[in-house]
Amino acid sequence: MGYTEGLSPGYAHTYEKAIKTKRIRFSSKNSNHFHIKKFRIYEENIECEFPRNILSNNADNIVTGLNNLSKDSQVTITASGLYNDTFKISDVANGSITTGWVSQKEGEKWLEFE
Repeated sequence: MGYTEGLSPGYAHTYEKAIKTKRIRFSSKNSNHFHIKKFRIYEENIECEFPRNILSNNADNIVTGLNNLSKDSQVTITASGLYNDTFKISDVANGSITTGWVSQKEGEKWLEFE
């Protein structure tokens, strides 16, 4: 799905039960670049409270005690490639929505957190 003028480019998925996994991988076979500006992975929250504005640069600090696992030093982020050297793969977890990862144009594109 592409960006449409006037619609929010942010997506949030919340699950009723916590999911335990060692790896999260997003992939695309689209012939265009794959853009991810910011990716947050929150651990289970007993109060089930999460940031309302997922596009906010300080969303990780709005809810006390909320831990963004994508920024954890033990998490490895890998990707299929980069469109150019302006962005780094780690930019998707750095806390800013002004940076991000842009895939190569050709072939399967993927971004993985482990």
